[in-house]
Amino acid sequence: MLEILLAFCVVIALDHATKALAARTQGNKLRLVRPLPALRVASSLPMLFLLWAVIASLVSLLLAVTGALASPVLCAALGTVLGGSLSNALDQAARGTVIDFIDLRIWPVFNLADVAIVVGTSVLVWGVA
Repeated sequence: MLEILLAFCVVIALDHATKALAARTQGNKLRLVRPLPALRVASSLPMLFLLWAVIASLVSLLLAVTGALASPVLCAALGTVLGGSLSNALDQAARGTVIDFIDLRIWPVFNLADVAIVVGTSVLVWGVA
């Protein structure tokens, strides 16, 4: 359980710190990502994204508390997914957009929260399978 909380806090702190740094150094070159067209209704209600992240977090924590995730690695992976999701949801709720600043030129622009979600989900799928 401690692994979930630690990974969760680290991801949110790193994501927000790197987004703030990118905002200071890249300024108007930043890519601000708006919700997909299918989510336009929800984009007018930014709190819906935050509510969804909170519900997903509570369900995931329930799984961890009940022992469904016995491995510390799986718990840490869950924490990274939850941290990345909530970090992007907080950006969406606060700014109406999500800041993406990592541009590899061969892939869509992304941020550290996106990395945490993808890596954490991959570890969870691999570890559960």
